[in-house]
This record gives sequence, C-alpha cells and structure tokens, in this order.
Amino acid sequence: MKHKFARENSGKPVLLLAAPYFSPRYYGGAVKLFEMLVSGISRFEPVVYADDQEGSRDELAAFDAEVAGVKGYRIERGPMLLPEFPGDLALPHRVLRVAQWGWRARQGWLGALRRVRPQIVVAGNTYNCGWLWNASRGRYLKVNYIHGEELTQDLAYGPLSRRLKQAQLESLRCADLNIAVSRFSADLVTELSGASPARLQVLPNAVDVQRFKPLPEPQRLAWRARMGWERRSVLLTVSRLIERKAVDQVLRALACARNLPADWLFVIAGRGPQEPFLRQLVAHLGLQDRVRFLGYVGDEDLPAMYGAADVFIQANRRVNGDTEGFGIVYLEASACGTPVIGGTDGGTADAISEGVSGFRVDGDDVDAVRGAIERLMGDPALRLQMLAVG
Repeated sequence: MKHKFARENSGKPVLLLAAPYFSPRYYGGAVKLFEMLVSGISRFEPVVYADDQEGSRDELAAFDAEVAGVKGYRIERGPMLLPEFPGDLALPHRVLRVAQWGWRARQGWLGALRRVRPQIVVAGNTYNCGWLWNASRGRYLKVNYIHGEELTQDLAYGPLSRRLKQAQLESLRCADLNIAVSRFSADLVTELSGASPARLQVLPNAVDVQRFKPLPEPQRLAWRARMGWERRSVLLTVSRLIERKAVDQVLRALACARNLPADWLFVIAGRGPQEPFLRQLVAHLGLQDRVRFLGYVGDEDLPAMYGAADVFIQANRRVNGDTEGFGIVYLEASACGTPVIGGTDGGTADAISEGVSGFRVDGDDVDAVRGAIERLMGDPALRLQMLAVG
C-alpha cells in the first residue's frame, strides 16, 4: 500500500528507514530494534520502507494500517530482497528475472523517496540497500545502521553477490554517518570499506527496561506454573533456529554434562530452517524428556519467559562468515534478571559483561559450552549474585 506523505502534518523533519527485514513476516533482534527506534522517535517523523514480497498484499496492508493508527509511524513497501529462484532455472531466465527485480526495486525505492521527501535516510541493511542508495540522488543525510552480520555473511549469488557487496562498501565510504551497534561491527566497517573513522559512531543496542525487567516472585512462580516449569531448573534459548545460533552445540553439551541439577530442562523458543535437524538430534542424543520446542513466542510473552527461566543461552558461532553482530537477546535476558551464556564470536562483548551478567564461551567448543552451563545451572548463589549486580 502506498501513501501520500504530508510532511506538514507534523512540521518535523522526515526520517526514512530502509528496513528490508521488517514485521510482520520477519522477526529477530534487528527487527525489534528498528520497531523500538521508530516507535520512540520524537524529533523526527519516521517512515519505514520495507520489503513487500513476503506474505499477501492484503495482510501487509492491514498490518501497516494498524501500525499507523496505533504506533504512529508509517510503512511504505516495495521489492527489496532478491527473490529465490528454482534451482533448475536456466541461466537466461535467471538473468531476466534478476533484471526485472532490479528494475522494480529501483523504481519502488525512487518512488518512495519522491513521496516521502526525507531529510535523513537510514539504511537498515547495507547489503540489500547499498545499491539502491547509491543509485538515488537527493539532498538528504545518508546514514548506515550496521549490525555486523550483513558485512560478514557469505551470500552465494555469484556475480550479483559481488556487485551487491561492492555497492555495500561504496555506500559505507560515501555515508554522512555510519552507526555500528558494537566495536566489532565498527572495526569491520573500517577494515572492509576504508570508510572514514571520523564518520563512524558506535551506538550499542538497547532494550526497553520498562518492558524487560525482573518479575516479582509471585508472578515468576505463576508463569513457571503456567509453562509447566515447577520444580525444574530451566535453561532457555530464544532465537531463530539457524546454524550460527549453535543450538545444536548446546544439545551436545547437555548430552555429555555430568554436573547439572537433576531436574534440568532445556526450552527452545523460536523457529527456523534448522528445527527438523534439531529435533532429530534431540532424539539421537536421547534428550526427548529434557528438551521442549515452543515454536514462535510473541513479543508480549518474552519478558516473562526470560524472567521465569534460570539461565539464558545462545552460544553463537561463525558459520561461512556469518556471525552475531551484537546479540540483543542477551540484553533482554539480563534486564529480566537472568544470567546469560553467549559465544565469543562477533560483537557479543558489548552485550555481555563477563562474569557480571554472564559468560562468553567458544561456541565451536562443546566442552566450553558444557562447562559454562554446569557452572551457572549448578550454582544458584552465583545466579543471585549476578541478579543483584544487574
């Protein structure tokens, strides 16, 4: 759905956030971060430009209308993400499809710029947005918001991938400002693109501490009863079920652990392409009575779920260059009073205070993951100490 944007309605400068991955079809740390940012902006009139190729047009239009009425920001949509092609599609047809997509994506983006007339344009994913940004001309400030994984992941699209990567690096060099969510991501920007450090700012992710906060003990007990967690020591993960989140490593670590509470339970909240494999691994390791898959958990339930668990874990690792740029889930769990275990790869050092809010381990090392789980799960006093410091 396209809207005629009337800047004079608020008198504020317009900020256009290009966020290919956005609600309602996409979720995760970056999506939640952008939703929080555009919902909380007061000095600007925020507009989101998101992909329109996932889900029905009616569903997206209904969602966008609800957001405009309830949350006060506007969503424009157009083709941004490269569509998937059948593996047996002949090369000439593949080239034609890419050309058609590229033309539609460029026209959609330029049309949004004409309608919105922004003073600031923020690219929420430089890999998907860089080439569009470079192709546009306008008198507005250009800002990149860099998470990290979009700089490191290996996207195997051949020549097209190389062209998009080149455009990404060019957009970093030409930006008025590059905002990185971690020191790790900031180092990647200068290392890969040569962008000026004078135009680079580290702005760590944040969470809404009015939403994410420790549960009063009666509510915590009630939530645990609702979930069937009474008299259980609960290890929780909340993530997309993809390889770099290392849920499989946690399962392997639990299978060989010897110093865990007798009542331990591993709860996996989330969905993703690795779920069938993870379910098979659970059966192979004989952990069927110890592991629960919850599937997707709505944002409204996440704070209580974090607060009701005993330990949170996401032992992230690098897979084909893809890594964790920051890890906002660690902040969410910590804000809810739950100690965390994360991987050492990527930008998690800015999300986890070592020995204070939790521990970081090598996600490729099952023994290291096991040791951290045993240490936190087996030491209630240490968990209380971390809660008191937090």
